[in-house]
Amino acid sequence: TGHPGSTQPAAHGRAARLPRAAKSAAPSATRRTAAAAPVGNAVVAVGPLAARGPDARAVVALLTTYFESINDQNFAEYQSLFVPSIQRMMTHFGGGYAGTFDSGATLTQLVATGPHGLAATVAFISHQNPANSPDGASCDSWLITLFLKQHGTMLHIRHPRPGFPQSVLACS
Repeated sequence: TGHPGSTQPAAHGRAARLPRAAKSAAPSATRRTAAAAPVGNAVVAVGPLAARGPDARAVVALLTTYFESINDQNFAEYQSLFVPSIQRMMTHFGGGYAGTFDSGATLTQLVATGPHGLAATVAFISHQNPANSPDGASCDSWLITLFLKQHGTMLHIRHPRPGFPQSVLACS
């Protein structure tokens, strides 16, 4: 069954905390500034456009939990990543993800959708029982957009919106 952006809601993980704004003094002319640390990790790579996006580190943290909870079949953690209205729809979730393994996740685009919202476009590969695939394949290549809502210092996945990339194709 589907990932968000497919016809079925997905569910997993804990919400990601947004980083606090750091106070920094202007660098002196004689002091070298360190290069920014990479935004991605072993689970979620980050494309150059997304790396400059708003709250990229918090989004990578949420996506890391998202994919790890699917792969670990930790559906309670996965479910906690979503806004409460989606969580309530996930009462029978999990069966379709049993045996699913996602890999090759890349955050390709990250844009603000309002004062408290973000759209995160993610490409990844899933391996699953063909009966649980929207196209009957054991391997699918996904491109989804997750819509994230900031609530306090946390990000949660919210309902999808039209007009953003969503696709699934059998691996070739």
